[in-house]
Amino acid sequence: MTALDPRILETGTPEAPASSQTTLNREQILEATFHCLIEDGYDATTIRRIAKRLGCAIGSIYRYFTDKRQLLYAVTQELLEPVAKMVELGASFEQTVAQYSNVAANDGEAYRLMFWLACHDPSEGEGVLPPVVRRIVAGWGRQLGDVRRAHQCWAMLHGAIILGASAQEAAAWLSDLTRTTRPSYADKVQVQPTPEATPEAAPEIAQEAAPVAEALLAQEPAKELVMVVETTAGAALPSTASSALSPKSDDVTLL
Repeated sequence: MTALDPRILETGTPEAPASSQTTLNREQILEATFHCLIEDGYDATTIRRIAKRLGCAIGSIYRYFTDKRQLLYAVTQELLEPVAKMVELGASFEQTVAQYSNVAANDGEAYRLMFWLACHDPSEGEGVLPPVVRRIVAGWGRQLGDVRRAHQCWAMLHGAIILGASAQEAAAWLSDLTRTTRPSYADKVQVQPTPEATPEAAPEIAQEAAPVAEALLAQEPAKELVMVVETTAGAALPSTASSALSPKSDDVTLL
């Protein structure tokens, strides 16, 4: 777990506190719990075993966590804590997606356990995302300017990981999704004049645009259609284009 003390990751064994009754803290409990979980599995990771590893009384752990489930929920969320901090510090969307994919794919068992525990946390409600994941998705929403799209991106990434995709594959799938955007009608209909365009040429440009608008409406009717016609001087669109753009009005604003 990248969020834990590097000394623990190097040795593979947490250092027992010098005086368990006075120096034991939450971080030490999380470190010991993580190693018990990795070595012994969920069922064998008990408060008693964690206390034995730390060399402290069982009651010392209960000062910080009410039960084993709450403790393991906190431990598994530590996996993604570095990703949440990256998002909050302004790392790019692509960077944090890659880091999320790496962490989740490399620690798949703990990653899945986190969501199982989230569904059984009475304080959160069934099916609620873990807090650390909510922070990440909220940050993505700010970066993308669309919270709903951020949730869709997370769902795509999470699904790929659960299906067993590698970190690189999961990130690539999401990259393909974010690159696939549907152009608006304003993007489709752009009539640009030549440098030699004159006010007298404006009606001709508008005339060329009208069939395009009508064809688009025939293929896929829409509630709104924005026609962008740029000329060197204002001119009214012919009646055929006006009716295609707005059945209720003949007013057209030229940009």
